[in-house]
Amino acid sequence: MLLVLDDLHASDESSLLLLRFVAAELRDAPVVAIGTYRSTEARMT
Repeated sequence: MLLVLDDLHASDESSLLLLRFVAAELRDAPVVAIGTYRSTEARMT
């Protein structure tokens, strides 16, 4: 499975928490995840 996530710089906290949960659940699954973001628009946390 290929998972593509676009505009991650615009993600809110709850979306990122969901992404973290899904990543942990799929740790042993054959999944490739690709994410894009604009570093100039990313919030520093």
